[in-house]
Amino acid sequence: MSSSSDHTWKAASPQAVEQWLKTSKAVAIHLQLMFQMEWPEEFSQFEHMHKAARWIHREIDQGLWIGKVIVYKLGSSVHLDGNNVCPTATYCLGAFNGRHMEILDLEACLLYKPGDVIIGWMNVLFHRVSPWDISEPFPDEVSKFLEEYKVTSGHVSVVSFFPESAYTALKDKPEGWARTTSFGRRKIHC
Repeated sequence: MSSSSDHTWKAASPQAVEQWLKTSKAVAIHLQLMFQMEWPEEFSQFEHMHKAARWIHREIDQGLWIGKVIVYKLGSSVHLDGNNVCPTATYCLGAFNGRHMEILDLEACLLYKPGDVIIGWMNVLFHRVSPWDISEPFPDEVSKFLEEYKVTSGHVSVVSFFPESAYTALKDKPEGWARTTSFGRRKIHC
């Protein structure tokens, strides 16, 4: 897996990341509330670690999860979200037909259409995203949007997670630790 070149190799990379975080903040807050409602005890534990890990301004803070993966136009084979220690939040975007989230351990096949959200312990549940296609015509408003913004049809998943390595590093750190110490590379001088 590799990062977008917009986010890694250009002088504009910080601005690209900041813009994406700003425009997706409402979604991140909604996902965070879903997590908090379903698992309140786990939420408070991860909220503490997130505050320690915060490296950007609060105004564009992306909520609880430390890691993000954007999967663009790819299906997935059966897998576990390895090294993840909290519920994974995933939602999809795009213009496509016939997509499902298959959770094999639960013998479940969930409809997975644009805007749908799935939050669960995907580090212990084998799952995959089923194949999709663009063969059927889309509603007029979707076709107009794709044409106007020059977007190709397809499926995009956004996956939010909290890596075990971050959990280990952050569980005893104070709020603001990452920002004030450059993730432990600098000592705090009082």
